[in-house]
Amino acid sequence: MTDALARIHAAFADAGVTGRLHALDIDSGAQLDAGADQPVCTASVHKLCLLVTLHEQAAAGVLDLTEQVECSPRDRTTGPTGVAAMLDGARLSLRDLAYLMMSVSDNAAADLLLNRVGLDAVNRTTARLGLARTLAVHTFGELLATIKEDAGPGGARSLADPLVV
Repeated sequence: MTDALARIHAAFADAGVTGRLHALDIDSGAQLDAGADQPVCTASVHKLCLLVTLHEQAAAGVLDLTEQVECSPRDRTTGPTGVAAMLDGARLSLRDLAYLMMSVSDNAAADLLLNRVGLDAVNRTTARLGLARTLAVHTFGELLATIKEDAGPGGARSLADPLVV
């Protein structure tokens, strides 16, 4: 293990976290890998895969980025930003939803886009791009629901402290 890799593992341990890292020197091709091939939940990183799919569908004429979407408060994925945080109904274009998804990591906007382009289409895009081990299995709302279910009645604190009931 290189000195740099040892320092990375020590930093993860000091922070009390499980971390993954992959760094690639574009010029030389040299790589540093700290658990980079271990499967993890991509969470908001998967919004980039959704964005690529959205724009590919627009380029192919499958959808129009100016298409308007109704954003009802009762159907929104929860979250602290963007459409998710709004109290009233809204009508936004696919393009504006994509902006909110990427600029403020808006889960509600992401799910509205995902409803339009489809989970299977996102997975076909990632596979075609060579990301064979990158797979979306949930909407963002469904992912949040699994986290809430895992936390149980004690909430997130119970996940961190097994003594909290």
